[in-house]
Amino acid sequence: MLEIEALPFFTFILVTTFTPGPNNISSATMGLNLGYRKSLPYLLGILFGVAAVTFSCGLLFGSLVNVIPVLAQWLRWFGAVYILWLAWGTLRATWPVEGIEAASTRMGFTRGVFLQLLNPKLFVFAISLFATFLQPLAGKPLPLLLAVLLLGVIDFTSISLWTLCGAALSKHLGDIKVRKAVNACLSLLLVYTAVAILQI
Repeated sequence: MLEIEALPFFTFILVTTFTPGPNNISSATMGLNLGYRKSLPYLLGILFGVAAVTFSCGLLFGSLVNVIPVLAQWLRWFGAVYILWLAWGTLRATWPVEGIEAASTRMGFTRGVFLQLLNPKLFVFAISLFATFLQPLAGKPLPLLLAVLLLGVIDFTSISLWTLCGAALSKHLGDIKVRKAVNACLSLLLVYTAVAILQI
């Protein structure tokens, strides 16, 4: 039976999924320039790529843990360190992220998938997820597929919201005091998550 600490688990999922990253920022840029409907193929590409990478990491993690059982504990510590690093980065982040070039042409499904192969945040997220919360599912295709489908729904919700509301987010989070307050709250949630997973 899979036992999950619900609050740390969903805090980790929601904060890492909804905060700025390559997928969210590029989706917001697409929405700002092209609108939601024309951005949809790109969003579906992101969804497919995220699902494929997460599923593959889950299968690989299961194989590694079966061969080297102590690896699970080491990866749990690695996951906690990564989450703390993410908390520090979130605290110091500029929001909206600077240096994002406006999309001048429509990006489609293939580019959405390809972005995931170059997205280090996704790989570390997936490995951390299975090392800290979903270890019993690793290496088990059917339960793993169900978990990936649930995560896909959450991820698609995130990139859709960023696409639909990118302009509004940029406007309301332009004030430096608001931006710092939001970043501080998100950082504290991530620190709590890092501490909680070490006690699982």
